[in-house]
Amino acid sequence: MYKKSTLLVMIIVLSMFFITSCKKENPTETPSNNLIVTVGEGLTPKYSWTYANGNPTNICRLVVYRADDLGDTIWGIDTPYDWFSDGISSPVTHGTVPEGAERYGVADISPLPVNNAYRVLIQKMNGVQGIKDFSR
Repeated sequence: MYKKSTLLVMIIVLSMFFITSCKKENPTETPSNNLIVTVGEGLTPKYSWTYANGNPTNICRLVVYRADDLGDTIWGIDTPYDWFSDGISSPVTHGTVPEGAERYGVADISPLPVNNAYRVLIQKMNGVQGIKDFSR
């Protein structure tokens, strides 16, 4: 009986970890992976990403911050809470919410204000992140 209870608790804890991993973020943290993020030109740039080896991958969240205030989202998207998947394909244009995604955060600043430094963070369901700093 004790072994079954312990196993059940472990399964529940691990399940909760995986389910909520996409809902955690830390834009100041060094990326824990080899996701490469590319930012296009202009005030509504295209954000694209791949693994370091060039293979494509989907993500569950993309968030843009002003570099001098990483606690404040400028613009972002993520997959709906009930999907729990990496449902966002590369590339994504700033200010456009692609099919299968929803707005993330309160702010919806588009186009990007000029003369600022920014950070874009992408994240997969398993917590793997990629970060790219850029200026406009």
